[in-house]
Amino acid sequence: MTDTPTENTLTVNATHHMLGDLEEEFTGPAALSPNRRMENILGYDTNLPLLKSVVFQYKRPYTVDSDSDRRFSVNRDQWRTLTSLYEYNQAFFVLPEVVDATNVEHTLSRSVLIDVFGIRRNTSLVYVPENACSAGRPTGIRAKVNNGGHYSVPDALVYDWETLKESVNACEYGLRFTSQGEQTDAYSTFKRRVNRLVEGDIDWIMDRVTTVVEQQHTGEVRIPTEQPDIDQESLNSYLHRLDEEGTDLSTHGIGRSRHTMLERSE
Repeated sequence: MTDTPTENTLTVNATHHMLGDLEEEFTGPAALSPNRRMENILGYDTNLPLLKSVVFQYKRPYTVDSDSDRRFSVNRDQWRTLTSLYEYNQAFFVLPEVVDATNVEHTLSRSVLIDVFGIRRNTSLVYVPENACSAGRPTGIRAKVNNGGHYSVPDALVYDWETLKESVNACEYGLRFTSQGEQTDAYSTFKRRVNRLVEGDIDWIMDRVTTVVEQQHTGEVRIPTEQPDIDQESLNSYLHRLDEEGTDLSTHGIGRSRHTMLERSE
């Protein structure tokens, strides 16, 4: 097993190149990194003269001797937080296929980016093939449910940076804060969701998880309609555990996310 660069190293290098790539279309793009208490950084000041935000949650790869895939652990609290706060096209897991220091400078170009709605609840691992981005947009990404089976991540929700950048530059992706000088409905909804998480509104969180699962199975977020039926028993068990455990933002573990703040150039 190689000495893989730290998650922070991968995050810093990818974010640096990401902001540089966005400078042509946006004025002074900036990255904000959350501290331990999310409410201090997610309740964006409405006076900020910014257009939108796109959220990237970074993960670190590891390998095993039995195959060449790069494996990425998925934290269920991170998934729950991101899907609770954001909609489709607003938040992404970043999986850099970089397992040694020689490729650190190419972290962003070797990264697979997956919309958080492409990942199922209780997912524990995502498998990324070696050189997944060498031919452009990756396909055939697999994932595994904790104590369960494997599944294919929908290709429509998997990106390389060049493909995703086009949609960000076109203002098709991301959480838009303002439109014609007025706060958007999407941003108002986002702030309400932040408050519910801060307050530990477990009933709302359970309802939100159920809504996300239903969206993933009906094709509303471009997941193929031939997905299997919802495993209601498994979902009920998940919600029961969530109810017993409660929720605390300090344990949601999104410290390696980057909220990329963007303002359109003239």
